[in-house]
Amino acid sequence: MRTVEEWAEHWNSKAGIENPVELNGYCLDGVPIDLELYRAAVVDPTLDLLELEPHHHVLEVGCGSGLILREIEARVERTVGTDLSEALLSRYDGAAETILCAAHELPFEGAQFDRILMSSVIHYFPNSGYLRDVVLKLLELLRRPGILVIADAMLGEQPPDTPYRWFSRGEIVDMLEPLGLPFSIAAQSRLKQQINLRYDIVVHKD
Repeated sequence: MRTVEEWAEHWNSKAGIENPVELNGYCLDGVPIDLELYRAAVVDPTLDLLELEPHHHVLEVGCGSGLILREIEARVERTVGTDLSEALLSRYDGAAETILCAAHELPFEGAQFDRILMSSVIHYFPNSGYLRDVVLKLLELLRRPGILVIADAMLGEQPPDTPYRWFSRGEIVDMLEPLGLPFSIAAQSRLKQQINLRYDIVVHKD
């Protein structure tokens, strides 16, 4: 497994890729999917899970170059995006506040966000302890009633020879059940499964 610092170097080296969908790694047989399919399979379903309202304050952890962040900022009062890659953040030209930091370095205190999104991020985490610490921090930052969406998670048995971290469903359940908050783990749409099989984890802080 790569370290957090190694992933930062990886994404800084990729930032010269012009196609934002290709930059996010959404390809079929090595060819980037078109933006319309990306929106239908990835962006729109994620926005639906967030149940955004105009008065919301929203945090996106791991916003990258801001493909989803731009969509969120158009719908809510306040939007903040963080990422560990300075090069990716430099690609973002929207109105949201952006902060350069890894997921475990979030510079916030107290419940101040109505919705928090972390999409296509946790497979870069080194282990389940790191994930647990980040999730606990995010829940501290989440107001009631709030929603935390961990989208595009790789769940299943850890494949050999991959830099990505897969988590078992049992690990996720064991982490979330003691918190006493409603949560769900669901496979993504059939359309999304034509690209890759991943899962969405949704936690309600009610």
